[in-house]
Amino acid sequence: MALTRDERASFNGFFPLDGTEYFEPPQPLVEGVIPKGEFTLLTGAPKVGKSTFAAHLSYSVATGEPFFGKEVREHGTVLYIAMERAYQTQARINKLFELGEQRHRNIILFKPQESDLKTLFFNDDEGDVDGLIERIDESDIRDLKLVVVDSLENTLVGSDSDSKDAGPWCNGLQRFLDHFETTALVLHHETKASDGNANSDVAYRGSSVFLARSGQWLRAISRSGGRGVLLKAQRGNFGSDWNASVGFNDFGLYEQSMPHLGKDKKPTLAEFVQARLAEHPMVTNARLTDIVGRHPDSQWPNVKAAEISGAVKALGDGVAKHANPTDGRSKLLEWVG
Repeated sequence: MALTRDERASFNGFFPLDGTEYFEPPQPLVEGVIPKGEFTLLTGAPKVGKSTFAAHLSYSVATGEPFFGKEVREHGTVLYIAMERAYQTQARINKLFELGEQRHRNIILFKPQESDLKTLFFNDDEGDVDGLIERIDESDIRDLKLVVVDSLENTLVGSDSDSKDAGPWCNGLQRFLDHFETTALVLHHETKASDGNANSDVAYRGSSVFLARSGQWLRAISRSGGRGVLLKAQRGNFGSDWNASVGFNDFGLYEQSMPHLGKDKKPTLAEFVQARLAEHPMVTNARLTDIVGRHPDSQWPNVKAAEISGAVKALGDGVAKHANPTDGRSKLLEWVG
C-alpha cells in the first residue's frame, strides 16, 4: 500500500505494524539493474565507458528493447542532461538508433550551457531545479521515464567530498525525480588510481552521502585492455542480489546482437555466440547451446554443444569463466570484451 504523493505531503511518517502492508520492495525500471524512483550512481575512472553505458541505457528505455538481455519494465521519454561532450553523446545515441532502425526517437538531449538557464545545479538552495521543472512542465516533454545526469561534478555546487554540499544536491535531485515520478542515472568519476577490483571501494571519490542516498551503486571497470566494461552492483537494497556483469565495446555489442536488423553480412557462429552471450551475460554451456539453436535468426538449429564450446574458445580473452555456485563442475560464461 504505497502512499500517494498527496498522502505523503500530509503524513506524519509513523507506520503502526498492525498487519497493513505499507511498504513495497524496490521496483525495477530495468530488471535487476536500475531501480525506479531513485537515482543509480554509476562510477568509474575516466574513459572507462560510463557515457557509453548511459547511451545504451537511454536507447533501451526509449525503445523498450532489452538492455543487454535485461527486461525494460517501462519505456518512454528519456532526458539526457549532457553537461560535457554533448557531441559525443549525440553521436552514440544516433548510432544506436541507426542500428536498431527505430523511428520514434524519444530521447531529448539537454545542454544547459546552450540555453538561457546557462547552469544546472541540483543543490536544493540554488533554484535551478525549480527552473528546470518549470520549463519541462511548459514543454511537450511527457511520460518521462529516465533522466541521465552526465555528470555529478558538473551539477554540484561545492565539493563532492563535503557532506554539507552532497546533502543539498541529493535533496534537489530527489525533489526533481519525485515531481515527475521518474528515475535517474548519475555518472560520477572515480580516481585514476582504480585498482580494477570490482569489490574494492578504494577508488571511490566523494562523500559517502551520495552512496547512502542512491538506490544503487554500479562500478564500471576497464577490462581486456580497455576494450570492455565490467559492471557490478556494489550497494543498495535493490542491487544486493545482482551479481551478473555486463560487457560491451562501444557499438560492437549492438551490431553483433541485432544481426537481423540492417545487416547484409550474415554472422559467423562465433559472432552469433558472442551476441547471445551479450544478451545472456552468465549462462552454462548447455543453456547457451539451447539459446543459439532456438533463436529465430539462428542458422544453426541443430548446433551441438561441442560446436558452441569451440565458438566460445574462438572468442579468446573476451570470455570470462566462472565457477557455478550451485554446481562446482560447471562453468558460467560471460562476454566481457
